[in-house]
Amino acid sequence: HVFTEFLKKEFSQENIQFWIECEKFKKLSDHEQIKSRAQHIWKTYLHDTDDGSCRINIDSRTRHECEHAMQNQQAHGQIFETAQSQIFKLMKYDS
Repeated sequence: HVFTEFLKKEFSQENIQFWIECEKFKKLSDHEQIKSRAQHIWKTYLHDTDDGSCRINIDSRTRHECEHAMQNQQAHGQIFETAQSQIFKLMKYDS
């Protein structure tokens, strides 16, 4: 909670929110829930938006891999693992 509050002050709370969403996502087992949550995570944190308010900062290769999997409807529990790892490292070393 304290770290989340700190990230809010640093205007980077989307990082911890994304990480938490991924942790919950990995625990899902129902295929329909996996597809639905993957779409939500993609649209909220990875997809280009007009305002970019929740977009996380990951490398373009990882973003492209996630996009490719989403376009081909290959959502699975580990789809965001590389992105989540990058965000963890970003929070660990930069925040």
